[in-house]
Amino acid sequence: MSTRKGETKTHTIEEQIMDCENKLLDYKDHNHIQSIEELLHEELLFNIPGGITLTKQMLMDIHYSGKFITESFSKSDYKIHIVGDNAIVSMKVKMSGKFFNKAIKNQKLHFIRVWKLCDGSWKVITAAQSIIAPFDDLKAKGFNLFLRFLKREK
Repeated sequence: MSTRKGETKTHTIEEQIMDCENKLLDYKDHNHIQSIEELLHEELLFNIPGGITLTKQMLMDIHYSGKFITESFSKSDYKIHIVGDNAIVSMKVKMSGKFFNKAIKNQKLHFIRVWKLCDGSWKVITAAQSIIAPFDDLKAKGFNLFLRFLKREK
């Protein structure tokens, strides 16, 4: 059996990415934030709601400042797609905590990240986060027309 680039005899790429994702999502303190920093590529671009793009340095400054505090976090709908020496991860999360002293309660988000194998280590090269709005809010904005269009195309 041959292995794909980045795979080892004991860990598939999917298992390696899952391990990296767990490390990335399991931050608890400043010491752990340093290990997160190692998982992010120096040229990372991270798009967040509002059309804002963060660099690795900006993201790390927020974490080190203590302005982002996670109290609870759960993930679902986890998907990994391998494309060459890249891995695309998509997941939904529900989190509570504080962001710049503003309470966040059970916020539903969708993340997509692209991991790239760089010198034998997986690094996040780009990521995006979007807020999952309640379906009634989306319907009010005409989203149901878009959904009908998608169903018709199948």
